[in-house]
Amino acid sequence: METKFDTVWERIRELRKLREGLTEGISKMEHLLSRVSEVGVVGYEEVERLREGVQHFSATLQKVVEASEALVMTTAKGNESFTQASRSVEEFVRGMKTARKYLYNIKNFLGPLREESEKIGGILQEIEILNQISNSTARNAEIKAFHAGEMGKGFEVVAKELSNLTTASSRIAGELIQAIESLSGKGELAVEKFEKLEQTIAEFSDVMVGMESVIKDTGEYFERISSNAYTMREKVEREERVKRLFETLIDFLKRYSEKVMLEGDRLSCLTGEKKSFQEVLFFLQENIEDIYVTWKRGKIGEAMVYLSLLHLISFGKQFLNLLDSALFSLSEMMKGRRIEYGGEDVEEPERFLTEIDRLLQELKEDAAQVLERRNTMRGNLEKIEEKLGEMESGLEEIKSMLFSLEEGVTLIHGKVKEMGALAEQTRILSLYGKIEASRTGNEQELNVIVDQIRELSGKFDRIVEEIESFSVALRESIERISTDLSFLVDGIQTVKREGETIREHLEEGDGIVKYVIAITEEAAPAMEKEKKEVDRLIHAFQRFEKEKREMEAVLSEVYEIVRESKNEVDALVRGFEIIHKEVEGEGVIRMGLSGDPVHLDPAYMGDATSGRVGRLIFRGLFSFGKGINVYPFIVSHWHMGGEGKVWRLRIRDDIHFHNGKRLTSEDVKYSIDRVKNAPNSFFFDAVEEVKIVDNFTLEILLSYPYMPIFSNLATIAGSVVPCGMEHEELEKNPISIGPFRFAGWERGKRIWLEAFERYPYGRPYLKGFEYLIGKSEREEIELFKEGIFDIVELSLAMTKEAQTDPELRDCIISIPSIDIRYMGFNLSKDNPLSNKLVRQAISHAINREKIIEKVTGGTGKPAKGVFPPGTEVYNPSLVGYEYNLERARELLKKAGFEKGIPGEFVLWISDAETNKRMAAIIQEDLERIGVKVVIKENPWKEFLEGLGKGLPDMYLLGWSSDNGDPDNFLFPLFHSRNRGAAGNRSFYSNPEVDRLIEGGMREINPVKRREIYRRAEEIIVEDAPWVFLYHSVDFYLVSPKIHGFVPHPINFEKFEYVWRER
Repeated sequence: METKFDTVWERIRELRKLREGLTEGISKMEHLLSRVSEVGVVGYEEVERLREGVQHFSATLQKVVEASEALVMTTAKGNESFTQASRSVEEFVRGMKTARKYLYNIKNFLGPLREESEKIGGILQEIEILNQISNSTARNAEIKAFHAGEMGKGFEVVAKELSNLTTASSRIAGELIQAIESLSGKGELAVEKFEKLEQTIAEFSDVMVGMESVIKDTGEYFERISSNAYTMREKVEREERVKRLFETLIDFLKRYSEKVMLEGDRLSCLTGEKKSFQEVLFFLQENIEDIYVTWKRGKIGEAMVYLSLLHLISFGKQFLNLLDSALFSLSEMMKGRRIEYGGEDVEEPERFLTEIDRLLQELKEDAAQVLERRNTMRGNLEKIEEKLGEMESGLEEIKSMLFSLEEGVTLIHGKVKEMGALAEQTRILSLYGKIEASRTGNEQELNVIVDQIRELSGKFDRIVEEIESFSVALRESIERISTDLSFLVDGIQTVKREGETIREHLEEGDGIVKYVIAITEEAAPAMEKEKKEVDRLIHAFQRFEKEKREMEAVLSEVYEIVRESKNEVDALVRGFEIIHKEVEGEGVIRMGLSGDPVHLDPAYMGDATSGRVGRLIFRGLFSFGKGINVYPFIVSHWHMGGEGKVWRLRIRDDIHFHNGKRLTSEDVKYSIDRVKNAPNSFFFDAVEEVKIVDNFTLEILLSYPYMPIFSNLATIAGSVVPCGMEHEELEKNPISIGPFRFAGWERGKRIWLEAFERYPYGRPYLKGFEYLIGKSEREEIELFKEGIFDIVELSLAMTKEAQTDPELRDCIISIPSIDIRYMGFNLSKDNPLSNKLVRQAISHAINREKIIEKVTGGTGKPAKGVFPPGTEVYNPSLVGYEYNLERARELLKKAGFEKGIPGEFVLWISDAETNKRMAAIIQEDLERIGVKVVIKENPWKEFLEGLGKGLPDMYLLGWSSDNGDPDNFLFPLFHSRNRGAAGNRSFYSNPEVDRLIEGGMREINPVKRREIYRRAEEIIVEDAPWVFLYHSVDFYLVSPKIHGFVPHPINFEKFEYVWRER
């Protein structure tokens, strides 16, 4: 008998050698793949940040361009205003020159006028003499007229009139002289003021020249700014192409990284240490050696050797085929050519950024120079405004003086007219005097006076004529100057207004210049950041090339080992075919169930009892390995597309149901669709549609990227059942593709299962499986001692007893559970527990170590947060809440409860013994900080209903993971959508936590996904909706005759590979 296995056994030894080589090669490949993936992860992790950076940088550049163009436009307006002001100043200066000409005309007229005044002075002396003579003559004429009698009366009248005329002439001449002297003085003052105004204008002109110089100098900078702005505008417009290049490179990096990670994950599913297909294969190889040795000892039959070989061959072939496919995909992805990314130049973004950096630096420097010159312009503008004020004041004075001059001219003109009238009267009087003189007979004496009067009249006529001529010309000059001065005043107002406009443009421009400087400074770090990101991008591509080349070499090595392994498996198959015969498994394993299963339909299963039975009957597309990671159970190839929203799966074409029907894509679609309309629908909330491609290919379309999809497909809810099989039928006769098929059920007594001979990886070692229903735990232990029960799941209380029982203690095995025990707070109530500080205080006041010691016998692990050890997202650096009464009291004081919290809180528990002990410890601990707790026990059903309705203040509960994925902890227990009976029984709500949970379930990048969940956990721990108590350990009694039983952290034990000695 032993001889016929020798050839086969030799092949197994060769496989062991190859396995070692394969392990080493795959280890190398995984290391390199990790490095390649790491490059991808760096790129992938930064891809959105880089994309946002590109968009932000582009927006910043756009702002720089717009600000530069606004600056150029504002400056153009300012320059236009200054040009207009310059034109106004030029007109003003021309007006000043005209006014100056007429003012100098006045000055020219004042000299002759002064000479006329001197002439009038001489005449005035003659008038005075003549007045004396006239007075004397008048007196003489009076005397003579008296002597002459009636003949002298006429001359007496003439003499008196002459006296009156000379008196009036004297008065008018004096007033005229005074007016001329006043006019002359005002004229000289006006000239003086005008000369001073001319000096101000000269200074004003100098300032304007300085202003023009600054503007011209500034203009050169503005030409550069304008040119650079235009260049940058072109660059930004061209940047659309560069942005597209960025996008192309980023998208390539994203796609490539995704592919590296997905292919890496695919390979990890097969080869990853302690979490994959490979670990099951290695387990089988170790198991077959154990079976072979046990068979040689006569403890098992030959059938077990056949079955172990069958399992190894079946699983090995599937493993090597999948590994071959995964390696081929990697090989195709990492061909020896340069990575394709759309044929674009990966270094163009770097050149683009360098050019933009230069433009930004020049723009910033030019803008700074412009700002400096604008400050100079502002100083010049203040001087201009000062000079304009001086000119305006000077013009007002000159206008006032011109008005006085005009009044003086009018006065002189009036006096001249009076003088003209006197001259006419004097001429007439002289005529009358001549006549009267001849009548008196004293003609000679009187004629002397008459001749003097006639001469005086002539002089008056000449002066009147000359003064009249000068006054008319003077009036014309004054009127012309007045007109010019009005023009000049208007011109000053115009220049002032334009100066205000220039100032406004300066103010506006200053803001824009400062904004340009600020935005270029803002762009500088963005530029540096972008350059670094681009450098990282380029470096990532370079690393891709390097790591890819190394990976190709290792792939070649591993390929060779896989080829040899496949050859050895083929040889093993040939050897097995020589000795093969149809065999059945041996032995039946018996275990206990606390009660009848609630459901046998996987779409409805939710309780632990139903799950115990269901995990032997049902299987899906994926399956759990020895840990919480999954491997492809009946999937031969898979591919992700549609940015994580489309999964194409190829299933094996040799899979059959328990009823003999061949499994096709239609069955998979039917199974998922029916779960979506059943209590377990939450496993497939993300599934939008399942499309059949062909009989053995299907696509799962997701509403959003959902990375736990494979884990969910490995749960009981993800099991495949025959198309068309309804709920009622499944409850009576469940059918799937699991290692055991349903054989019978005597309610309240037992359920028995039979080994499925067409199980995808070979018939199980066992002949069948039997559950005995309704035994107490102590009864189960007694049956175990009697050898009737083979495996017993122990409670914490019974574990402590078993550990002290010599008959049992060596039969105990354990495994850390993927769970969390906690005390929850009801946050829907308006009481002190709604205060985070109070919850944190309570978290510090509860002694977890004491609970673990008293309740679990020291076997649990204190919980610092939500996730237990053994999950990928477990954070060993999380601090949590240490037992610290002082800190607890400080927090209560800070919350306003220095002397404790008045009243009492009701702590709900189920009626399990462990909960009672735990609640008593918590009650005692909280009493120490002044928090009174009343414990309320409830039957399990009422307990859950009350929690769902939000009745308790606090409650004790636990959670065991369905699939080991972090989403399975956070989404049902903390997302606000699930408040109440759906799972979030604390009624906790935090929008940021909701956002992170949703982000985590969508995130493809495993590194980033881990960070997202860890961040969510940190926030939850800070908010303290729970007191995180401990993570438990599961204990089992296992008969020494049972081999191959390995406890599973979420109860997916591989009973198909368990066997028993006789």
